[in-house]
Amino acid sequence: MSKFNPRAAPPPGLFDSDGPTRETHIMSLPVSVRWKAIFLLIDKAGGATLPSVADLDPKDALKVKWNPLAVVLWPIYYVYLGMWKKGLLAVILALLAIWIAAVLLKGFGFGILVKPLFILPGMYFGRYANVDYYRRMVLGEPEGEWLKALLK
Repeated sequence: MSKFNPRAAPPPGLFDSDGPTRETHIMSLPVSVRWKAIFLLIDKAGGATLPSVADLDPKDALKVKWNPLAVVLWPIYYVYLGMWKKGLLAVILALLAIWIAAVLLKGFGFGILVKPLFILPGMYFGRYANVDYYRRMVLGEPEGEWLKALLK
């Protein structure tokens, strides 16, 4: 089994001049037209790391960097997209961080600030849902391999 690098380029030969272009690959994916449009915008922004997102129209940049449905339905949305392992880990880490922050805030007398902390996981999921799904569908990142690469 080869090591997976989440920051690596797509495998050689996948988008060479002999084979399909990235656009034809995206258009052949079994996803909705909305997702195909978002994937094409992410590709136009330079890929999963979004190095050229500033070159996009502000409306298109917002589509790439923000997913309002993921903000509202954060744990369920990742399960729906088939990224349940990543979603589960993010939920566990988010709730752990909120619990630690709540204990600290209450200890210092700022207990009123605890409830707004529950907005933060939704903001995280809303920001990264599109790019995570792009990595899974377009780049072929296997589910769970990112965790193995992270832990090594």
